[in-house]
Amino acid sequence: MARIKLSGIISVTFYILFQLFGCTSTPSPIKEKKLTSYTLPNSSPNSQISKREKANYSKNLEQLTTYPPKTLNQLKDSPNLQFLSSSNSLSDFTEYASTIHKLTGKGVFYTDFPLTVNRVVKEFIYYFQKEEEFTKKSLKRSKLYLPLLKSIFKENNLPEDLVFLAFIESGFNPYAYSRSGACGIWQFMRSTAKRYGLQVDLWVDERRDPEKSTRAAAKYLKDLYSKFGDWYLAVTAYNAGEQKVAQAIKKYKTTEYWSLRNKPYLKLESRNFVPKLLAAILIAKNPEKYGFAKLEFQEPTELTTVQIPNPIDLKFIAKMAGISLSELKNYNPELRKWCTPPRKGGYWIKIPATNKELFVQNFSKNRAKFLTSRTFHKHRIRRGETLYEIARQYNTKVVYIQKMNGIRNPRLIYPGQILLIPIPPFTSS
Repeated sequence: MARIKLSGIISVTFYILFQLFGCTSTPSPIKEKKLTSYTLPNSSPNSQISKREKANYSKNLEQLTTYPPKTLNQLKDSPNLQFLSSSNSLSDFTEYASTIHKLTGKGVFYTDFPLTVNRVVKEFIYYFQKEEEFTKKSLKRSKLYLPLLKSIFKENNLPEDLVFLAFIESGFNPYAYSRSGACGIWQFMRSTAKRYGLQVDLWVDERRDPEKSTRAAAKYLKDLYSKFGDWYLAVTAYNAGEQKVAQAIKKYKTTEYWSLRNKPYLKLESRNFVPKLLAAILIAKNPEKYGFAKLEFQEPTELTTVQIPNPIDLKFIAKMAGISLSELKNYNPELRKWCTPPRKGGYWIKIPATNKELFVQNFSKNRAKFLTSRTFHKHRIRRGETLYEIARQYNTKVVYIQKMNGIRNPRLIYPGQILLIPIPPFTSS
């Protein structure tokens, strides 16, 4: 018995020594994982792989992506897949390639945003299909802004498909408001808007400006990704707030999004934000597949800016540019009043590029009137005065005075109060 025990100990010892010094080898073939979800990971741009791994890259990738019409070189050169060349390891390559193979067979388009397709995402695809009216309006409106939004995200080295965050936030509607006070395509709260340089005052709300708000959103998303190092966590923080996500990570001691999603700490809306975005990306990139065929997309208009030297009625600007008032407002959704803001140096307003020459001609003819026309007056309310009497005094309307000064009830004015009285230019016309 003692001999048997001794021989057993010796055998185990030799086996351990062989393993430590590489005298034995265990084959580890690449196996396809049986997943309930398919994940396309995005890799850190600063990570590197070994020469040996790169040497095996083509061989392994080719084995897993042999489907027409993409050749291996076309696949590697695809702009959406360039980050593969800096992946952490060979296993990343093979897992990614295997997933692409599966998803391409299912008709999913390539995306530069890490994509997961699972039960929860499919539920939100059904949700958007059920909310047919909203989804159709959002898809139709998206073409107005996608070229601008994608170009700004590209400038900031962000995944371009991340722009579909605006799909679930607002349906690409600059005038969208939430019950909590968020506004615009990117649904900024006032505090966050101010932090990222957007102006919100009596005259303008730059949360509604597609270009300025998108530049702010790009900065915010970059900051969130820098903080969390994961796009799913960054997107969740965009909805829930940085502190809330940081506290959830600390509480549950994990940075794995799907694990955090199954915990009750974050609100349900925040936990569902990522799968909702993934569903929106899938639908927006292939609307016909999900039942949204023959959509009449709204095409974008090439715009240019012209300087308005002093506050002018928007109706008159529209007339000079040869467009309707509603068109002018759509091109300048940030404006909150019926006229341009009274700012030093004037205000740059957007009009169609094709109408600029007409505007310049009409503006040149009326420049003298513009510069001499007094469109605003400061009035100190005297005891006993009413808004009706003040409006008659300045040949304007009570409703204009109310809008200009944010007065809801015309009776709630008081002696000594300073009012800004709008006097429309060219009243005679």
